[in-house]
Amino acid sequence: MRKATLCLAGATAFGLALAGTAAAAQQPRHGKFFDKLDANKDGVITQVESRAARTRHFDRLDRNHDGTISLEEFHAKGARRFLRFDLDGDGRVTREEMTEAKREHRKRNSN
Repeated sequence: MRKATLCLAGATAFGLALAGTAAAAQQPRHGKFFDKLDANKDGVITQVESRAARTRHFDRLDRNHDGTISLEEFHAKGARRFLRFDLDGDGRVTREEMTEAKREHRKRNSN
């Protein structure tokens, strides 16, 4: 019984260590997103900065710049994202393609 308890405790500690490492690995990504929104780099995101980010996002979706987002424009964003994941162009996205596409995206954004 003591041996099983020690094994469980060790596995739990190892799992917590891995979770901490995963959380730490995610931190820079969130930091980059925060930095993008924090336009004046003062360490806080104001309503003005948040609105500006939403406006930029809206403008990227509104491809013909008519002040509205049509269903076609909305779906086009999803189609572009799908095409980025469908690396071999067969109309299907495998786990391997998704993993590779995400890896490439992180590599491009880390520079």
